[in-house]
Amino acid sequence: MAEVIFRVGIQTQSYFTKAFKNEFGKTPTQYLKDLEKK
Repeated sequence: MAEVIFRVGIQTQSYFTKAFKNEFGKTPTQYLKDLEKK
């Protein structure tokens, strides 16, 4: 996760989580868990 945050130029993980949830409707952790179920 930290590498993704660094590569997109975001400074904090909390901001990334907020932006991700805003875009996808779930947190990165929830998103990954849903992918694992498939």
